Amino acid sequence: MKKTLQLFILIVLCLYSTGIYSQSTGIIYIYNDSESLINVYAGTNINADLEVVDRIKSYGYEVTAISLPVISDWTTEQQAQLENAALVIIGRGISSSNFTGANADLWNNLEVPVICTNLWALRSDKMGWFNTTTASHDNTQEAVLEATILETSDVVFEGINTPVAWWSGQYDILPDVAADICSGTVMATTSYGFPLFVRFPANQACHNGSSPATPKGERVFFGIGNDNIRIDGMTVFNYYGYTDEAHNIFMREIGRLSGITTSTNYVNKDKTDLKVFYNSREITVSMKGLTKINIFSIVGQLQESITVKSDQEIISLSQYNSGVFVIVAYDKDGKKATEKVMIQ
Repeated sequence: MKKTLQLFILIVLCLYSTGIYSQSTGIIYIYNDSESLINVYAGTNINADLEVVDRIKSYGYEVTAISLPVISDWTTEQQAQLENAALVIIGRGISSSNFTGANADLWNNLEVPVICTNLWALRSDKMGWFNTTTASHDNTQEAVLEATILETSDVVFEGINTPVAWWSGQYDILPDVAADICSGTVMATTSYGFPLFVRFPANQACHNGSSPATPKGERVFFGIGNDNIRIDGMTVFNYYGYTDEAHNIFMREIGRLSGITTSTNYVNKDKTDLKVFYNSREITVSMKGLTKINIFSIVGQLQESITVKSDQEIISLSQYNSGVFVIVAYDKDGKKATEKVMIQ
């Protein structure tokens, strides 16, 4: 009897070690570790999806990044790890060809909540969340996309008014498929009605078209990242062009779906008092305790770093071309605040 009990305990411990009986283990982010996705152009030399992972981690979330883009290649134990996650996020850099046929079925059969940031994977000939086989690129690097919030009373939109600036830089977009969504809730669209943020409930058909997906867990589409520009042979990745407002909405949605709360996944109403004013000639940056200002292009390239000795700094724009830039200001305590500006 004693040996039988010891054997039983050993088996249970082995199952826990493989994750089959483990509890929710935080957030799993699925990406592709291909060298082609390393962000050489921006100078970070980091996989473009892992840059997104770093942003999520900075909000206090536990995130495990796994490079296994083809779900049918996963072992039984690895698929159990997916099912035991609090939330699975599908990265933008995975080819949509990995979401067809049996692979699409495996993804849709997951009972764990899933956020997909790759709209190309959601077309009707892929995972089937949307009734369209098309999507398109807008490669305007100076673009600023405005969103209309439809579910204004939802907690993720607290303190955010509509319309709201949603995305800076080049982006990808689905066509006007919102009317075909039968069970989901369209949370936000472009000003011309194209979906930006959609929730789909579990075990209900996603749309009114032929062969819609019926995922077994809650699903969320949130992401319009673009990698369709090449400059000097290098890919310009814009996988995270969210404005501060859309960034906060995304983090809140991660918290809602995963059930994980952090000290930062709601807007900090006591944030630093950064003020940025600009015209065609100069930018004026003011913040209490200001010590440093970094200026980045919209694709993350550092343009200028300035050490500051007062609460206000005036920066000449004579060396800048037109475009969207990100101002990152730091105070004496190391706190930082950001603001986007569009130079004409």
